[in-house]
Amino acid sequence: MIWTPHVTVAAVVEQARRFLLVERRRRARVFNQPAGRRYPLELLVDVI
Repeated sequence: MIWTPHVTVAAVVEQARRFLLVERRRRARVFNQPAGRRYPLELLVDVI
């Protein structure tokens, strides 16, 4: 069995006691922290 990790990074961004949130609308309105993921065959230097 080959180990294939799934890499996801999220951030908490604060400035002057305010926080950056991302709004998503699917079934309901949801707020979350900014995040991203690395896709297969994508190099880390490509996402920086």
